[in-house]
Amino acid sequence: CTVLTDLQRREYFDMLPSRKAEPLNAYLSKVPDKEKVEVVAMDLHQGFVHAIGRHMPQAVRVADKYHVARLAQRAFDKVHVDARSPLPNGERLAMFRSRGLLATRDRRLTDEEREKVAKKLEPFPLLQAAHAAKESFLAIYEAPNKEQASRQLSEWLNTLPADLSRYFRPLITAVTNNREIILNYFTHRYTNAFTEAANKLSDLLQQTGRGYGFEVMRIKLLYGKRGQAIDLTVYDADDDLP
Repeated sequence: CTVLTDLQRREYFDMLPSRKAEPLNAYLSKVPDKEKVEVVAMDLHQGFVHAIGRHMPQAVRVADKYHVARLAQRAFDKVHVDARSPLPNGERLAMFRSRGLLATRDRRLTDEEREKVAKKLEPFPLLQAAHAAKESFLAIYEAPNKEQASRQLSEWLNTLPADLSRYFRPLITAVTNNREIILNYFTHRYTNAFTEAANKLSDLLQQTGRGYGFEVMRIKLLYGKRGQAIDLTVYDADDDLP
């Protein structure tokens, strides 16, 4: 379903039984005072992007940085899978076990861990290049302002090795089609952290309430959970980018 939240009050706002564009457009067309909405944070589902642009043209649309960053990590993961596939069983298993270390941001690694990463990447030039591309993309989110972030993004797109393009295609498409929305984060630093954390409550309620219809779920989440403290530690810090 589609979950709408109030990021300022950190509350559920409403829920729709579908992620399709048609019911969202119908809903937004009837929302009162929607012209007062200043910022909307969202993932890059194009139904959301276009619906907000159509019904709340005054609102600044901000792409959730975690969803964007996850595309970079997934691209690296695909290269990692291809790199280990032809290896003998033992080596393939050892490389599979190293995926967590290789996925960790370089700035979080100790010197010893950084040396381990370099050794594991050395026999695989394409994987080494993918690791560098992933790190340089994620570093864009450390830019101090929108102008610097835009320059870094352009440089990343222009210098990405051609043999990595097919792996990074979803990310390239996302940043090409939604560049301004992604860069808006640097002037309006909102994320979907609350929404993602609140969704965990939705999942838990659904698991414990088998047989609930949508309206029962909606009422329980909008009213039964209103005001409940939600743990955002997994989502709400800059260090939590993949």
